[in-house]
Amino acid sequence: VSIATSPSPATLLLPPVLKRFHLEYPTIQVRIRESVYPDTLKFLREGLVDIAVGAQPPSRKNNTSEFNVETLYENKLVVASRKNHPRARASSLRELLDCDWILHGPADGPGSLHAPVFRANGLAFPKPMILSESFISTIGLLQNSDALCLLPQRLIQHLSQTGRLMALNLKEPMPDWGVSLITRVSTPLTPIAQKLVSIFRRTPPIDGFESKST
Repeated sequence: VSIATSPSPATLLLPPVLKRFHLEYPTIQVRIRESVYPDTLKFLREGLVDIAVGAQPPSRKNNTSEFNVETLYENKLVVASRKNHPRARASSLRELLDCDWILHGPADGPGSLHAPVFRANGLAFPKPMILSESFISTIGLLQNSDALCLLPQRLIQHLSQTGRLMALNLKEPMPDWGVSLITRVSTPLTPIAQKLVSIFRRTPPIDGFESKST
């Protein structure tokens, strides 16, 4: 079985899912590709993976007729920083305009909401100094600099347990970027892939939040 997954569900959901799966099917090999939207859809479309787990833009959730899209859990974006950041007590985006920013992910991924978040609140958006499509690089830069970045809330809450990162408590509402299970409409899943999908549906992410599905 082949899976394409973005960093957030790869960290929070995949470990308990695969633990359950291999307890039931210990001889089945699972291949994992790390990817983000829109590459996840490309991998599905080309038949390189059976299942994709990741985020889709809210505007695209009902506009992908070639795919089955099922939301697993909600995951809004937050402004993330290192612990003890100089602006850790900031309560508004307005206080962060002169900070260094990282734009994470592809041009039409979650990080692309950087500018709309500021525009929605009548603010000129700061130009990102770094464009990163590497999750490891983004986390490393956040931990070791005063840069800020829009990232999934659940992932940052999970990483905050290690004392490395935190989410700023801002008054402005942040966009939701729910994590979905995505499969091809035109190609039926194999029986074993259907078993894996079933386990995804009934497994909550490991950060303690309940999954939308039961």
